Amino acid sequence: MKKFILTAISVLVVAFGASAQPRALGLRVGGDAEASYQHSFGDNFLEADLGLAFAHPGLQVTGIFDFVFASVDNFNFYAGPGAQINVWSKSASERSAGIGVGGQIGAEYRFGIPFNISLDWRPMWNFIGQYASWSSVAIGFRYRF
Repeated sequence: MKKFILTAISVLVVAFGASAQPRALGLRVGGDAEASYQHSFGDNFLEADLGLAFAHPGLQVTGIFDFVFASVDNFNFYAGPGAQINVWSKSASERSAGIGVGGQIGAEYRFGIPFNISLDWRPMWNFIGQYASWSSVAIGFRYRF
């Protein structure tokens, strides 16, 4: 568990240490609740999330690199691959961990103020561990800076 927490903190520190603009910080809420950080690389962006899973109580760290494939006015439509590390508890005596891959597809609206809102779907499949996450649709609220 200590290694998992250190890995999660390391992922977030690396994400915050990147130098390109703009960045966004906020929440992503759906089947899980996640602290979400986005870092843009041109039109595309890296998303790093640290979350609490509710279906199987536990923690998860997710990294997704999204490619913006269409933009209309203030809307961006994106999709991309990613990975996830998670630790969860099925019962008080049964705990497990997983490492998986997946993707994300969604749309984001950028307001005239430094705020955006997104709607996306992120399925993940573990290749270590037995838990596959067919995550529900999630909504994200982020402050851009």
